Order: sequence, then C-alpha cells, then structure tokens
Amino acid sequence: MKQEDLLIILTTFGDRKDAERISKELLRKKLCACIQLIKISCSLYWWRNKIESSEEWLCIIKTRLGLYKKL
Repeated sequence: MKQEDLLIILTTFGDRKDAERISKELLRKKLCACIQLIKISCSLYWWRNKIESSEEWLCIIKTRLGLYKKL
C-alpha cells in the first residue's frame, strides 16, 4: 500500500454512545483500520447567528482512499 492511499478523516459526535456505535460498525464492515475517540470538553461554533458551545467526541478514522466513498 502506498502512503498516498492512506486517508485520515475527522468527524465529531455529540455523545460517546453514538461515536462508539458508529465506530464499531465501520470496523465490523472493514471500512477502516482504526478509529480513535477523543473527548472534547468544549467545542465552540456558530449556530443560528449565535455562538454556541457543547461537549463533543472527536473521531479520527484511519482508512484507505479507495474506501472513502463507502464511509
């Protein structure tokens, strides 16, 4: 496998339960090699013209470029 075929995808979830459920499903389907879940204590963002904050879980998904569309 060439290094340029490797891909890291970043996404977030609002709670750990959803992050783990989706992560396990991606692993079961062999759509990625590894997923790291990292708790973000505070995420700030614009929502409906206001600055909001929430706790989130960052998912770092390690996969191959050829599997990206299936994710």
